[in-house]
Amino acid sequence: MSEVESHAIQSNLVLLKLDVLISLMEQIKLKKENYVALMRGVKIFVEQKATEKKGYKMLAKVIEKFQAESIQELIEIKDEVTPIMKGQPTK
Repeated sequence: MSEVESHAIQSNLVLLKLDVLISLMEQIKLKKENYVALMRGVKIFVEQKATEKKGYKMLAKVIEKFQAESIQELIEIKDEVTPIMKGQPTK
């Protein structure tokens, strides 16, 4: 197996694992700390071209599921998400 084929297989496995994680996020309820940690962790996926689209999908799920209890929590979410979105074209 060539190096290119090996890399393609690894990329496909990462994308499949991200699909599973996104599906799990639709089914479970997390604590606030977990949502904040996920928002920070999603940056890894957004920065890589191969996983960028799924990274944004995961970020959208995290924000969609998060239930803010105060204005301060909304500001915290904005502060976490804004650096991730910097430099990204709007669609």
